Amino acid sequence: ETKEVVVSLIEMLSQQSYVAVDIETDSLDFWKANILCVSFCWGPGQAAVVPLYIHANAPFWGGEESLKEVYMLLLEFFKTPVAKGLHNGKFDLLCLKFFAEKLGLPFAFARFVFDTMYAHYLNNENARGQHGLEVLAYEHTDFGGYDKVLDVKRLEIMKERKVKKREFSYDMFPTEMLYKYACHDVDTVHRATPPLKQALQEQGCNWVNSSLCLPLGITLAGVEYQGIKLDREYAEDIKSRY
Repeated sequence: ETKEVVVSLIEMLSQQSYVAVDIETDSLDFWKANILCVSFCWGPGQAAVVPLYIHANAPFWGGEESLKEVYMLLLEFFKTPVAKGLHNGKFDLLCLKFFAEKLGLPFAFARFVFDTMYAHYLNNENARGQHGLEVLAYEHTDFGGYDKVLDVKRLEIMKERKVKKREFSYDMFPTEMLYKYACHDVDTVHRATPPLKQALQEQGCNWVNSSLCLPLGITLAGVEYQGIKLDREYAEDIKSRY
């Protein structure tokens, strides 16, 4: 609720050995998304949310300068050597980077050491479409189904506002409901990390995750953000032949 609380939170997080991080946005297109909030979990049942936007063009902190000050505090934590885990981290990193640059701030995310989505894929490669946090919550927590209340509320809001599903965004949810959901999301990431790591170890896939998946995800995020040079004539030739 105040910048002082955010400062205290960052100081506490910086003393942890492992922190799960998650974001909620108002779009799945990182070029358009506003980050509604960033959530952190440092232990089972121990989570906090730092709100950034209430909805598009309405920063939680009142104005862009205040928003910038708060985001700078988060960026300082991202640069710390504390090990951090994400779920579908490529999307989160793209959103965090674009948001920082939009505010004129440098971005660095150190010690991104685990992605529960990658790990779940490696452990269950045939579970197509079953790698979301809602699935991991049933497998690794005692609060599976926490997302159902949002499904019900979404239908209510769509009916009230006469919006289609593709027009719906998370900033339409009541903030307290969204923040509770965000805490469950990030708590799921934290609780799922140890058993997923153990499963990777048992399958001999730790090196695949740490040496291939995580570095490749960061590389692909850079490619998606900056673009790459491409021989268009050669690409068209390959496309026509194959």
